Amino acid sequence: MRSRSPRAGFEALAYAGLRDEHRLIRDHLARLEAAADGDELSDLVGLVHDLACRLDLHRRREDEVMLPALALHLGEDSGPVRLVRQGHVDEVRLLGELRAATGRAALRRAVAGLSTLLRAHMDIEEEALFPMVEIVLDASEREQLARRMVELGEEAACRTGR
Repeated sequence: MRSRSPRAGFEALAYAGLRDEHRLIRDHLARLEAAADGDELSDLVGLVHDLACRLDLHRRREDEVMLPALALHLGEDSGPVRLVRQGHVDEVRLLGELRAATGRAALRRAVAGLSTLLRAHMDIEEEALFPMVEIVLDASEREQLARRMVELGEEAACRTGR
């Protein structure tokens, strides 16, 4: 059996899978922003649903797998864990505001707020959280983490077709 580098397991998922999810989320945000700024609002319901589905899976991977693994080493109240968890709470709140928005102005504000939050949140994950996983967790922990994240994705994959 071929030996794998200590980083291979998590890198394959985090730097491909999670970053790919970020790319898809950014694409959805761009389409959502364009729809909110346009004259035709009929696409918004589907776009919001698709985005919420993708965010739910991504959030579950982090909340149920990655953050507990980091918390074992850093503590649940550590800055990075607490910051990402708070971002997820804010994300759910802003998605609720977006779904409840009535009128074009409220809709645009909700889309802008969610977009701003998500872009900053994804930047933090890519620049700080993912590299922290590489530093804090050993190879075996990263491998277990990657396996569980893949399982979650198979259980709850978004099948939006968009």
